[in-house]
Amino acid sequence: MPPASFLTSLTIISVLTAIGLFGLNQISAIAPYSNFSWLCLSGFIGLSLLMYLAGHLTVKSDNKHLFTSIILGSTLGKMVLSLVLVLLYHKFAMPTSKAFVIPFFIVYLVFTSFETWFMMKLGKQQR
Repeated sequence: MPPASFLTSLTIISVLTAIGLFGLNQISAIAPYSNFSWLCLSGFIGLSLLMYLAGHLTVKSDNKHLFTSIILGSTLGKMVLSLVLVLLYHKFAMPTSKAFVIPFFIVYLVFTSFETWFMMKLGKQQR
């Protein structure tokens, strides 16, 4: 997957997710956590950029296991960072409702699906 194609796809998925978050943040139970929604979206956009860069650099490596290691490491890293983000937000923002995790999970699912798709496309490139 060439960088231009990736960036176009990332832009489209980011705009669609932002539109969805905007709508979701109109719900009174979720509205107080809109800043957390946008933080999550920004974080996952950044993680997608890093994952693509790492995958793009390693897919043609002589070490055939390096690309797989990058995928596994980034998946584990994303899960740990997500858990830390949610726990830190819960500790410092002290939300009055657990509804703050709804936008997080939506963004997480959208970007996990997107990352799986583009990493599969990267993995199919000639080695």
